[in-house]
Amino acid sequence: MPTVEYENENETISVDTEYIYVIGGFAGWPLEDERWNGDRTRNDVWRSADGRKWELIMPPAGQTTMPFVGRAWHACHTWHDPSDKSRGVRRPLVNDEANEMPAKILLSGGGYLGSKGNHAVYTLEGYVDMYWSYDGSTWHRINYEEGKEESLYSTNEWTSTLIGGKYVHRGKWGHSLESLPIDQDLDLDGSIANDTVALEFCSGSQEDIVKCTVGVANESGVPSLFLIGGDTTEDGPLVNDVFISRPGSKFQVCEKKNC
Repeated sequence: MPTVEYENENETISVDTEYIYVIGGFAGWPLEDERWNGDRTRNDVWRSADGRKWELIMPPAGQTTMPFVGRAWHACHTWHDPSDKSRGVRRPLVNDEANEMPAKILLSGGGYLGSKGNHAVYTLEGYVDMYWSYDGSTWHRINYEEGKEESLYSTNEWTSTLIGGKYVHRGKWGHSLESLPIDQDLDLDGSIANDTVALEFCSGSQEDIVKCTVGVANESGVPSLFLIGGDTTEDGPLVNDVFISRPGSKFQVCEKKNC
C-alpha cells in the first residue's frame, strides 16, 4: 500500500514507501516453544517494504492492542483513487484548503477460532464489522452493531442474508474486497452524465461520524467498493452475492470553474 505525507492532528506520516501489510490470521508458536500461547486467530499488524524485513505495527500510545478482535479469513483492501493508488477516493474542491489524504486500508468480517489456556472455540465465530486505517496503527470502526445470535444487527448491509425466508445478520468470512470505477446515477435523474458532481462525504468512526468533507466525482467513473461472495457463520449459507458501495449524501452539479 502506498502512503504519502499528511498531518492529522497529533501525528504526521511522511513516507513515500510502498508497504505490504499482513493483518491478523490464524497462528501459533510450536507447542514446545516457550513463546507458545495458544493456536488461535490474531489481531497483530505487520508491514514490510521488501517482503524480507518485517516491522510489527504498534497501536497508538495508551492502547495495548488493536481495536478489532483477533480474526482470520477476513478481507482487506486498499481504498484508493482509480487514477492514483497512493491517494484516497475523496479529492477536495480546488478552493478547499483540506489536504488530500492517502489511501485507506479497509478490513472487513472474518471470524475467531482457536484456543488460549482453558478457553477454546472450535466453531468459527463470525464478525459483521468493518474498520479503516491510514497507517495500520490507528483504526476506526465504520459500522454500528448491537445484539447477538438471532437479534444480531449491523449497519453493514453485506451482513444481511436470507435464512428460513427471513433476512438476518450473520458474520461473513472468505469474501473478497475490490474497488473499481463504475457508472452510477448519483443524482437519480435516470441517466449517466459526464458533468462533475460535488458530493458531501461523511465518514469517520462511531465517535466522530459527523466529520464531513466535499469531494468531486463523475457519474461515468465513480470509485466503488465491491464485496463479493463468502460464507456466513452459524446457520447461514455460502453466498455468491455482490454488494456495491454508493458514495456521498448531499450532492449538486458543479460549475466547471468551481470543480
